[in-house]
Amino acid sequence: MLHAGIVDENIVENSKREEELIETLLPHRVDGIIVCSARLPDAALHKALAPHRAVVLINREAPNAVAGTIVTDYETGASHAIDHLVERGRRRIAIIRLGGKSSLVGFRKTLAAHGLKAQGIVYCDPTAAGGQAAAAQLLTEAPEIDALVCYNDLNAIGAMKACRAAGISIPGQIALIGFDDIPTAELLSPALTTLRVQKREMGEEAVRLPLSRIATKNRQHAIVIVPELIVRETT
Repeated sequence: MLHAGIVDENIVENSKREEELIETLLPHRVDGIIVCSARLPDAALHKALAPHRAVVLINREAPNAVAGTIVTDYETGASHAIDHLVERGRRRIAIIRLGGKSSLVGFRKTLAAHGLKAQGIVYCDPTAAGGQAAAAQLLTEAPEIDALVCYNDLNAIGAMKACRAAGISIPGQIALIGFDDIPTAELLSPALTTLRVQKREMGEEAVRLPLSRIATKNRQHAIVIVPELIVRETT
């Protein structure tokens, strides 16, 4: 019989709380755990996970001995976003983003392939307020931009608000792309072009992978989910 431990809690980017929750599962001798979008530094995360029998990390990489991983191919997603904007005639593209290197590699590589470079890169919190502040900064520092790619849909919603406040039309003057395809994205006016990650597929794989590692000691390591570009009105 498998022992399942469920701790369904949003730790709100609190890495210390994340470490505590992982540790609380150890005395219960659960057979496997799934950790989504871990924020702990690599060394602390690997140390916390090492005693557990079967671990799967979603949206985080780790050595095979520590965990199986399910990751979003942000580099390919970023490449699709840039290709789409260039096809729409956009050339002065800026980026709002959080941490993580793979998407930035995709942005820069694809821009360079088109003979372009980013007109601005601003880091911000993954919230609507963060996106609004970042977009306002970009519009001040690089008023010539004609496209904006955002870390997530909430950032894009904030960016839309900043554009409206500045009297800039979307997509007339600036095209906009988000990431996640949250339910609100298609209800916005204009509806948001975004990169969709099949969360159901990711969830199903997140269950299959630890069960496989438990049952067969299978060390299958990485499953990669490629985002799908959903074209709507903001581009």
